[in-house]
Amino acid sequence: MAQPYYDGKLYFATDTNQIVLDVNGSKHIMGGGGSTGSGVIYAKGTEEQIIKVDPDNDDDFNYTMAMAALENPAVEPPVDGLILNSDGRFFRVISVDLENKTMEVVLLAVSGSGEGGGTPVEQDLFLDYDGIDLLGSTYIYGQSNIITFAPRSTTDSFVSFLLVAKDLNGVYEDVKRQTRLYNGDVYEFNTNLLPNSDNIEITVTVTATMSQWNKGKGLTYTFTPIHVLNMYLEKPSNIVMGIAETDTSVPYVPYFDGLGGQSTPVRTHYSIDGAEASTTVRLTTANSGYEQHLDIPMQPHGMHTIRVWLAVTINDQEYRSSEVAYEVPFVENDNEMPILWTKNELGTITNYEPAVIQYMAYSTVAQRQGSLMEVSLYHNNDLLNTEEVSYTGS
Repeated sequence: MAQPYYDGKLYFATDTNQIVLDVNGSKHIMGGGGSTGSGVIYAKGTEEQIIKVDPDNDDDFNYTMAMAALENPAVEPPVDGLILNSDGRFFRVISVDLENKTMEVVLLAVSGSGEGGGTPVEQDLFLDYDGIDLLGSTYIYGQSNIITFAPRSTTDSFVSFLLVAKDLNGVYEDVKRQTRLYNGDVYEFNTNLLPNSDNIEITVTVTATMSQWNKGKGLTYTFTPIHVLNMYLEKPSNIVMGIAETDTSVPYVPYFDGLGGQSTPVRTHYSIDGAEASTTVRLTTANSGYEQHLDIPMQPHGMHTIRVWLAVTINDQEYRSSEVAYEVPFVENDNEMPILWTKNELGTITNYEPAVIQYMAYSTVAQRQGSLMEVSLYHNNDLLNTEEVSYTGS
């Protein structure tokens, strides 16, 4: 499609998105476009021809332009109205509507353009982020939380993105992530990369990389303070829960520090078969790193899964650690139903290689009679193996 000028035509190539100025039918001047999908034009028009998308927002520079605004009847030939019209303005074309003969454009900041027009670099670069509030946030050390950053520019096709997480206590090295993004792409940052510090500052710098006017210029966004809680718990090594015929307890080792000077105590929570118990245990810093025991009341006959985690409340927000799990067999002596349980270990098994599954079995009948129990292993309802074990066999 061609739009006439007094000294040539402006061509919009719908297949390549290129914009070309044809001067007097003999010279072709590229006006941008191609892989960026846009071009830079110079235009003057009435308020009816160049309409601001959000007229009440001084920081918005998006317009809908009629193609007729590219003509300049105020300047007579042979003067080049495209270049010498001091009342015009530079725009970047975002999209072209050939049917309605309009364009979606963004006003650019170019020295010498009419009306002083366009966006200074401070208003050209933006950063959107989603997922978590970064102002005064708190995270659990090593846990995965995704923050999505979306740097963008109204004049550049590409932007440079730099994130630096700095330990303001000066103990841990800075965490840096840098990349080059196509305008509108997002970068996902995982908070499990944050250093183990209760006083972190995150800075994100967005820099123009291609614009001939804003190249190398950038804006920096600062998020502080960021707190990271080093709070987790472990099971003692080689722990296998034996049968419980009454109330029992499960051992665990809590670790917590870096609570940002908070005086709120850490609490131990647990659930039985997915139902969270109302009872909690309050811990102090003297408990960190030392084995503790959590009392569990007697449960009905059978294997029950106990999950334990730590939690702390800071500024009315609860934070919880990852969980550890136990399989505990509770036995009622008059119940003859056999019980099977494992160490509840999670791991990876390589296909076609032998694997060992550790388990324990119990039967009140086998115990009284001194007999063996038959244990069968199935996969997708297909019998793989059957073996006989003693009443406390493994």
